Amino acid sequence: MASPFELTIVNGLAGDPAVCPYFRQTGDSLLFDAGNLEPLSNRDLLKVKVVAVTHTHVDHFIGFDRLIRVNVPHFRTIEVVGPAGIIRNIQGKLAGYAWNLLEPNQVNIIVHEVSPDGSIESVHLSNSNQFLATNPTKTPAPKDPSTEPAKIPLRSSTYNLSAVSVDHGMQVLAYGLSMPDSMSVNKAQLDASALEPGPWISDLQKMAVDGKIKGSIYISGAEHDALQLAGSLLQPRSGQRLIYVTDMIFSEANIKQLKKLEGAGPNVIICEANYRHEHRQKAFDKFHLTTTQAALTAALLNAKHLQIFHISNLYSGDTDSSLAESDTAFTRLRQLDPVALWDEASMEFVSSK
Repeated sequence: MASPFELTIVNGLAGDPAVCPYFRQTGDSLLFDAGNLEPLSNRDLLKVKVVAVTHTHVDHFIGFDRLIRVNVPHFRTIEVVGPAGIIRNIQGKLAGYAWNLLEPNQVNIIVHEVSPDGSIESVHLSNSNQFLATNPTKTPAPKDPSTEPAKIPLRSSTYNLSAVSVDHGMQVLAYGLSMPDSMSVNKAQLDASALEPGPWISDLQKMAVDGKIKGSIYISGAEHDALQLAGSLLQPRSGQRLIYVTDMIFSEANIKQLKKLEGAGPNVIICEANYRHEHRQKAFDKFHLTTTQAALTAALLNAKHLQIFHISNLYSGDTDSSLAESDTAFTRLRQLDPVALWDEASMEFVSSK
């Protein structure tokens, strides 16, 4: 099954955190964290509509300036999500530059600041008023904060973005990205039908997703019944789900926070694995994860695939050993029943103390 987005780990497995899902259907991108963004072209950056910042340690946020620089001539509005203080952080970055030659409303940023309780404050920053916070709106905390994540009120998108707070010695956000359920085309059936592919396929898919399959579809000038076409060519496809986790300590409290993002189980979890298992005390001291702890996190969240990154420079660029360690652990842990898996995680909570 083709994924609805392409994932780019911008700086490789040992560089600054920045992960960019590109959505094929809409042609736009989301950016998880904004470490060094030099590997992305200006064209790539102009596709970014939303930036989801976990926290503002320099390796997660230093590239934000380049994103702004690329967007200055284009009068685009960017949405930024981040933890408590992100509004002030962005205003501070913008205050470091002079903006006297811009036209009104040339630089616009909507910022969604997620509090530890899950409530969200959204404001508009514009060069028209020296980036003062205007048009404030408040999204209340989830009705059941023990089981529900904060749902980010993005202006318009084809996906849902949610967040929870985890502990890295400070508030850090972990994110859940979910695509809506859709209808895919059975290629074998399409080939057998001898119908010429074209825009009519998207029209039929939209009808099916909206639950309004009726009337006729015209293909190469010939009229076809939309309901019959849908029944023979379309098949349901569950929306893809992704969880992005960096940085945090491996603790029971953090795992319980991440479980709010689980849903039916993510297709992939992108998870930091700063240290190898032999250095788990270092990981505990620095509020980071090991390869085994990343694998435990993915298994506990019922993830189908684990992609580690944010590997420490302690290993001189040897990411293969960390990948092998996490892959071996994840393969083994996925075979355990939930009780045995939680027992092993509980032992790891203790062993790092």
